[in-house]
Amino acid sequence: MRKSMIKRPLNMFKKVLITLGVIILSLLLLAFIYFETMFFPLPFIVGKFGDQFNVKDVSRDTVFSWYRYSPFVDKIKSNTISFGVPFTITSKGNIDDSAKVHFQYVGHPDNPFYSCKLPKGKVDTVFYGEIYADECEVVYSHGNVKSGNLIVSFELGRQKK
Repeated sequence: MRKSMIKRPLNMFKKVLITLGVIILSLLLLAFIYFETMFFPLPFIVGKFGDQFNVKDVSRDTVFSWYRYSPFVDKIKSNTISFGVPFTITSKGNIDDSAKVHFQYVGHPDNPFYSCKLPKGKVDTVFYGEIYADECEVVYSHGNVKSGNLIVSFELGRQKK
């Protein structure tokens, strides 16, 4: 009779431990999901995102802004230590003279470290870097270009080389 009384509390204790373990693991999983979505925006988890711009007049300088992405960049930067957000800038089209596409922080024009010269004729250029500012712009500088067509696109997130 004594053996059966000891077995019942042990079985009950095992069931309580298993139930507590499942609850704790579930809470940890929920906390992980919460922190992943709140501190690292979803586009950076699942891949990259960006935008594409047609340069309407290749004979004039054009500035492309991505203010709508600033909250994502800001949220990542505020929750990490010295972490840059990777970017990719692609230029495709045809132009009659060489030009330049460069990346700049708002308020700091002509950053020479993030510039790419576009050749005369067919253009199919890609360049990569990392941003550390909340507000950024992609700038097309026409140089002596008078005619042609050009599409400039940028992506934030993982770089594909």
